[in-house]
Amino acid sequence: MTGGSAADPLLGAVLEGRFRVERVLGEGGMGRVYVAEEIRLRRRCALKVLLPDAMADPVCVERFLREAQAIAQLRHDNIVAIYHLGDDPERGVVFFAMELLAGEDLEMRLIDRANRPIAWTDVVRWGAEIAGAMAAVHGARLIHRDLKPSNVFLIRRRDGREQIKLLDFGIARPVLQTAALTATNASIGTPHYMSPEQVLLEPIDHRTDIYSFGVVLFQALAGRLPFLGEPMQVALQHCNVEPPPLAAFVPEAPPELPALVMRMLAKAPVARPQSMDQIEAALRALLPGETTRARAASQPE
Repeated sequence: MTGGSAADPLLGAVLEGRFRVERVLGEGGMGRVYVAEEIRLRRRCALKVLLPDAMADPVCVERFLREAQAIAQLRHDNIVAIYHLGDDPERGVVFFAMELLAGEDLEMRLIDRANRPIAWTDVVRWGAEIAGAMAAVHGARLIHRDLKPSNVFLIRRRDGREQIKLLDFGIARPVLQTAALTATNASIGTPHYMSPEQVLLEPIDHRTDIYSFGVVLFQALAGRLPFLGEPMQVALQHCNVEPPPLAAFVPEAPPELPALVMRMLAKAPVARPQSMDQIEAALRALLPGETTRARAASQPE
């Protein structure tokens, strides 16, 4: 979603004497994203700038800085790269620079499926790359906690293939944290993609992301979310209602695929696949010509 206006004081500004702000690319709850040029390197990049209202809130500032720090420690082809974390006291802004991506987020791709049909093999390819990126996140002892289609970006490579880039680590946390609360005592996350333990504010670990990923895969394959209704209704269904059988929506897919996704949506974390590496291997095993990695999904951790 685009945001900002011609009156935006940052348009045309040079931050830290290094980044010339060109135009608004989009806006989220805490930050606005701009296209900018890194002057000395003549490299175009994306600048995520904390919004003025959020600058006054120490919790928002902490989350913003934590996002930059989380991305900076991750090195993976399927995770957006960050170049620089900075602040410009003269203009009163905190920002970070990251690679500029051309393409669309997965949410928009799913919305447009009527015009561009999505095959189960497309979902499996995307899913394998997401799982690989999330394995790197978990390997760094972080939990994403907000995995959803709008935080997954599809870029077009030079060879014509689509490639996943994982975005938005604003609420990433170290593992074995309880579900964090906002000042209004509301749990952080998006209700349609939240795990039962996240909804119930129970202690969470990396398996909360596995559940959210299961919701994303279910939606991409079925063309609908597993649970429908108002946010509170959906949150309660995550805890108390079994999702509809995915196999009925994708009869053309090998049965191992819906079975894997349904295991990811198990209410109890112990009943889910226990690692993203395991999920990635299982997904790649379903693609013609792909080789599995360390283990198949059927093997226990």
